[in-house]
Amino acid sequence: MSYEHLKPALERIQMLTGFLANQGWTTLHHVVSGFGMLNGGELSVIALNGYQYGYPTFVLIDLGAIGLAFAQAGGDQFRHAVDLVGQGVQMARAARPLMGVKWEEGWEKPLDRWREELGIKPVASGANSWYESVPAVEK
Repeated sequence: MSYEHLKPALERIQMLTGFLANQGWTTLHHVVSGFGMLNGGELSVIALNGYQYGYPTFVLIDLGAIGLAFAQAGGDQFRHAVDLVGQGVQMARAARPLMGVKWEEGWEKPLDRWREELGIKPVASGANSWYESVPAVEK
């Protein structure tokens, strides 16, 4: 079975994801959450933002990724994609809203303090972790 017809939609999703990732706050959300910028970390951060903001584009990106995982690889990849999105949703539920945080007023504030104030327990290890995808970063 060929999924070639999905290629244009996937390219649009990748383009949109790249556009959103270039927004400075998304990078800050990766750092504060501990979700990596590679592999599933992007899905998790998009889920965190989608859940907190109710922004349909974020939800559609994650749903598209889940659907693509199912279409391309089936069961295990599908469950993995759902788990990655679930991690972001769980963090979003526990954390204070990240929209409106005045990051620029606290550049000197230690990262652990930001996380404590925002109610975030960061992903500190594993393939979905910032610390795994950016090896030079210290915990």
